Amino acid sequence: MHKDTSVFLHQIYNCIREFDGSIQEAYQFPHSPQTIQDLSACAPRLMHRKEANTYLFHIFEPLEYIYILLEGTCCVEKYNQGGKLFTDSTRDAMQIFGLIEAVTDDRYHTVSMKCFTDCTYAKIPVASYMKIIQSDPELLMMSMRFVCIFFREHVQTTDQLMLDAPRRSILLKLYHYCAERPFPVTVQIQKKELAQDLNMNLRTLYRHLDKFYEEGILSAHKGKIWISRKQYLKIGAELMDLDK
Repeated sequence: MHKDTSVFLHQIYNCIREFDGSIQEAYQFPHSPQTIQDLSACAPRLMHRKEANTYLFHIFEPLEYIYILLEGTCCVEKYNQGGKLFTDSTRDAMQIFGLIEAVTDDRYHTVSMKCFTDCTYAKIPVASYMKIIQSDPELLMMSMRFVCIFFREHVQTTDQLMLDAPRRSILLKLYHYCAERPFPVTVQIQKKELAQDLNMNLRTLYRHLDKFYEEGILSAHKGKIWISRKQYLKIGAELMDLDK
């Protein structure tokens, strides 16, 4: 089992290393269905599948496995400061879940991971994963790169919330929320939670939302933000203009 796991992880490392692009782009893995078949043949005992709307793991569950998402999209569920559970960001393959907790000696998962689509993933005992990367520089580097990319994205998001104009921050948050969701999208996040997530005053959020409604960029339906495909494309176009 230990040998199979090591070979499997090296297969992933080789796919990332041979990718013709940036390291960050390489972690958007896999790049072809054939890759999944190769990995499955390499370590069939490690491979698992989950259907959409099921969970890889739940918050506060004991940390027993490292999960490597190889195909599909997951979404993060966690509690806000008010104690309410809400959906945060989506994460596309490839992702390594549980690694940060394992490195920092957390004994429990700090978020829930829900399959937004059907997902293919590997499930490796934490002790085995840590033992392998501690004795293998290539796999240690692969894990370090993933953690660094994850935290760089987190820092960039935090900087955007702190430094960007409120208009861009709101539109960017809603644009990401719509990713992989069927249109029209009804935003299920409460306004108060959205304001907290964007680090802005609730009145400021309402003022900008009212302006978006007037401009037709967003719509309101039964007290919730409602976004059509046409509006989603308009948001994307405006974000591109703001980034120029």
